[in-house]
Amino acid sequence: RPKKAKQTLQTLLEDPLAFKRRALQRLFQTYPQRHFVLVGDTGEKDPQVYASMAQEYPEQVLAIYLRSVGRGAATNSVDVSYRVKQIMSSYGISSDKWKVFEDPSELETIDLPQLLLLKEQER
Repeated sequence: RPKKAKQTLQTLLEDPLAFKRRALQRLFQTYPQRHFVLVGDTGEKDPQVYASMAQEYPEQVLAIYLRSVGRGAATNSVDVSYRVKQIMSSYGISSDKWKVFEDPSELETIDLPQLLLLKEQER
């Protein structure tokens, strides 16, 4: 029991970037033939994690969708989108592979068959 408690505490104190990267790496390595659409938000390191995963596993990541979450009244969607664009560009992720959205209903427009077709055309 003490070992589990220690592991839980370590997980809670771990850097979110490292924790999320490791969890996604396990998922991608466990299912190497599967494709994924990564959905997260613009806080808590999701843009960096997802960009690094798309760079490391380009055949498996179909798209990245990030909900815009502000940090204070001064943050607006243009600022958030610009920051995400800088992050994605720094990892070499093209703008057609990711999108920042405001409302979850926007995810209803994801066309998975089209994403898979585009992935096939890339090959």
